[in-house]
Amino acid sequence: MRKLLLLLMLLLCPVAAEAQSEPAAGAVSEAFLAFANGDGLPGEESAEFKTTDNPIYCVVNLTGTDPQTVRMKLVAVRVAGLREGSQIVSTSYTTKQGENIVQFSGGPSKVWFVGKYRAEIFVDDKLEKTLEFDVKGGAASVPSSAFTEKPKQPPAPRRPQRKN
Repeated sequence: MRKLLLLLMLLLCPVAAEAQSEPAAGAVSEAFLAFANGDGLPGEESAEFKTTDNPIYCVVNLTGTDPQTVRMKLVAVRVAGLREGSQIVSTSYTTKQGENIVQFSGGPSKVWFVGKYRAEIFVDDKLEKTLEFDVKGGAASVPSSAFTEKPKQPPAPRRPQRKN
């Protein structure tokens, strides 16, 4: 009888340990990036965009419907002319009771620079999801004034002073 009880305990203990090790469900059930559909709403899902795809949409589906603050940050990962970790845009929204879908849109003031970016999604100040995306296509021209000094004009030639 003891051997049978011991055998049952050995068989059931790994199952109990496995059930406890499952990760807890996060606040985000799904999140994705999308092109603009032309009507001011998210369209086709993508992880690759062109320099002129502005804005880019981020759709976040939450697991709960209680009010919570959702924040999205678009960050440069590997982009020529920008420091790694440079924040492109940050926006937040506090849901109302019963809401579980949040749609963000964002981008630079003109065009994206070619490179790798990341969307970071926070719920109540806890990082819940990161989405990597690439911007490809013709390289966006970086204005020279954004990163370098403008060349100075030589001073105007002086007129010789008159002798009286």
